[in-house]
Amino acid sequence: MKILVWSLLFLLSLASYAKEEAHEFLVKVPDLGSCSQYKDTLQFYEQGACSKLIYDFNNKLNFYWGSKENKKESLNVFYEMWINKNNNITLDMPLIKLNLVYLLGQAKWFGYDEISNAELREYTLRYLDSKDAEIVSSAISALSIVGENQDIEFLKGIILTEKKGTAEKALSAAVMILKHHDQVSPFMAGLFPYIKRESLRVKIKSYM
Repeated sequence: MKILVWSLLFLLSLASYAKEEAHEFLVKVPDLGSCSQYKDTLQFYEQGACSKLIYDFNNKLNFYWGSKENKKESLNVFYEMWINKNNNITLDMPLIKLNLVYLLGQAKWFGYDEISNAELREYTLRYLDSKDAEIVSSAISALSIVGENQDIEFLKGIILTEKKGTAEKALSAAVMILKHHDQVSPFMAGLFPYIKRESLRVKIKSYM
């Protein structure tokens, strides 16, 4: 009996510790200040290190969102990061803030409205024409969640560049936005004649 009681106490202490660990992670944002302009100021190998740190942090946020049953609690945390009262340089980095758009934009699917979709969308649109391919890719992902019908023209312009990877991502984002309006097939049919790359034509044709 004593062994059973101690086992239960041990499991409860582990659960409590895990909860504290999660909370600690949420309030402890990594200091990536030296990476804020990393592509302009750092050597190539240092850029790679910064890129890894940024993506590691984003992956942790995404994992937390995916594994957390209480979405409201997660959204509250992401909202605090978004408003960034302490002016943390890390949280103002576009690659991280665009990932927060991607996460916060999903609030509407769970009946929450932590921050207006219009604000998230406005922030995202600023980065669609960035010269940084990673930022453009992140902006496309974010727009797939917060985009409106009128944003399809922005995505169409990216698709027409036929840039491998980026065009496909913009195509998927367009599908995410248009599927709610049953307009996917007409959009693809209008796009198809202007596309020359065969692999992209095949992907577009699959939606027609």
